[in-house]
Amino acid sequence: MTSKFPLYASMANLVSDSPEELSVDEKKELITKIKSFDRHTQELVYALIKAYGINENIPTTNLPFEAKQLKTGIKFDITKFPPKLQQILNKFATMHTQNVQ
Repeated sequence: MTSKFPLYASMANLVSDSPEELSVDEKKELITKIKSFDRHTQELVYALIKAYGINENIPTTNLPFEAKQLKTGIKFDITKFPPKLQQILNKFATMHTQNVQ
């Protein structure tokens, strides 16, 4: 099954087919960017994560990649994400941050 989510398709097309995992510093920067996003943009990040799972046929329950539901929202561990998903999220965060400034 493939996702029909245009944002995911756009971001996935910008990432290499065999991407490298983000460095520790890149992961920290990505987390900082995502935390600074408004609620709507954070929901887009979650939608990208779900779309990745659908496209890659990764069996998930409600929360993919061992995420945890907290009172304040959903908590993800970026180290649990495959390199391609890390790169997709990094590309999205970078592009979003550049467009907001």
